[in-house]
Amino acid sequence: DPSLQSPVGRQLTAAVQKDKARGGWAAIVDVKTGDVLAMANVVGPTEAVPAHPAPPGSPNRLVTDAYEPGSTAKVATIANALELGKITLDTRFSVPSSITIGGKEFPDDEAHATADWTVREILPRSSNVGTIKTANLSSRIDLDRLMRQFGFGSRTQPLLPGRTLRPVQ
Repeated sequence: DPSLQSPVGRQLTAAVQKDKARGGWAAIVDVKTGDVLAMANVVGPTEAVPAHPAPPGSPNRLVTDAYEPGSTAKVATIANALELGKITLDTRFSVPSSITIGGKEFPDDEAHATADWTVREILPRSSNVGTIKTANLSSRIDLDRLMRQFGFGSRTQPLLPGRTLRPVQ
């Protein structure tokens, strides 16, 4: 959709430049049909060149690279708890830097002191611990139902060239 494509590319380029990120990828997808409405790939800035759209012929990393579903699963987990009325965006959790469940430690990506975060703060920080605490408010059945509604556990259709079909290691 040309009315979306250009603004997505401009906004993504500006964000990558502002954050001095190595790169960025964005897609706008119609959640009802799965149609891709806009997609952008941006190369991060260097000392000599500012952030810029990936050149033609470059791999479309949104479809060629394999990604672990962790952060996407966080969105689904929090959506589940919101949908069931278990939390609001202002619900607070005490979030340590890691949590141990069943003898396995689950750390947040970046170490931090124990913090009192709202759901609004947990999601943008991509906190594993905050998401686990949120997930513990729902039954396994409810969480499984919503994950399947989000499409987890289903093979996607290979509609885009270069799409990765291998599982994430």
